[in-house]
Amino acid sequence: MSVKKILLPLDGSKRSLDAINMIKSLFGDSELDIHILHVVETEYITVPGIQEKANEISKDILDKAADLLAGYSTTKIGMSGVAYKDIVEYADKEKVDMIVMTRTGISGLQRYLVGSVTSKVISGSSVPVLIVPESD
Repeated sequence: MSVKKILLPLDGSKRSLDAINMIKSLFGDSELDIHILHVVETEYITVPGIQEKANEISKDILDKAADLLAGYSTTKIGMSGVAYKDIVEYADKEKVDMIVMTRTGISGLQRYLVGSVTSKVISGSSVPVLIVPESD
């Protein structure tokens, strides 16, 4: 399997950035087109003005990831919606070869209430999903 185009969904957690190190480790100096995606979960935004702040945070997450991926071709995508749906739909639309993401980003009660984005991406994806374990 030849991997040229990777989708890298990030939630902004330190754990989600472990996926960047995995890409560098696995693919080294390979020519890759990495699409960095951050989805602002709009179903949880109910307070006026929060969307704008969330968009600023999203931009910061995308910029930091792109900086860490210097040397690779990167595309930064910020979206608002439902993370797992947007990840799967984007991967299909852009015909990526692989999705690289971590097992967990959020923790505690929120994970149990909303379900695991990662498991829903695995279930809905038509391309391979590489799950990066938590680093110590």
